[in-house]
Amino acid sequence: MRNKKIIYITITAVLLGLIALSLILSNTTSTLRKELSDFAVKDTGTIEKVFISDMNFNSVKLERKPEGGWTVNEAYEVNNENIKTLFKTLVWVEVREPVPQKHQDEINALLASTGVKVEIYQNRYRIDWFDKIKLFPYVKKTKTFYVGEATSDQMGTYMLMENSTKPFVTYMPGFRGFLNTRFSPREKDWRSPVIFSHKLGEIKSIKLEFPENPENSFKIDNLGDRTFELFALGDSLTR
Repeated sequence: MRNKKIIYITITAVLLGLIALSLILSNTTSTLRKELSDFAVKDTGTIEKVFISDMNFNSVKLERKPEGGWTVNEAYEVNNENIKTLFKTLVWVEVREPVPQKHQDEINALLASTGVKVEIYQNRYRIDWFDKIKLFPYVKKTKTFYVGEATSDQMGTYMLMENSTKPFVTYMPGFRGFLNTRFSPREKDWRSPVIFSHKLGEIKSIKLEFPENPENSFKIDNLGDRTFELFALGDSLTR
């Protein structure tokens, strides 16, 4: 009787061990698979920098300013609509399907020659206890992937995680089109179109001169209380 009990306990222990091992291996495989296809960044509020470059030496560095807002290549203000579009894409991008095995080498070659490299840098903490106590912040590169051309149906975009050979077709649910234009490596595509951003009350006077047609030149003075005065400058410029 005692021997049967020992055998029963042993068999039970072995079975539990096999189940546990199976779960561990399953989770590990699932995690690796997700890492190869996890292009999304759900918490864009932690993004501090985005670096985008291509093989033609075009590159942009988008950085968050301490006081708010973003800069392009440490020199220009960012077009706010474009940065919002980029972040929306990072939040919602999903994998539509893996590239079939027989086409992987072809797509990988295209990504290597014409793809755009995207690096994401986020705020992290050296001490983070249950997301409650966060100490010693630092910026870490958390994700690197390559963005390629659109698929033949123009409804998907080829993407590949760094250090992977398994490309995927990505898309945004509810959006019809491709995503590669949202990861432009060209500075002009990110610079703000605003020439100056003074408020109306801050402007005392505006003068516009036409050297070739001085009779069309004029000046506007701000008198306050939403009152303005217009002066023709043609006569004074031709004297």
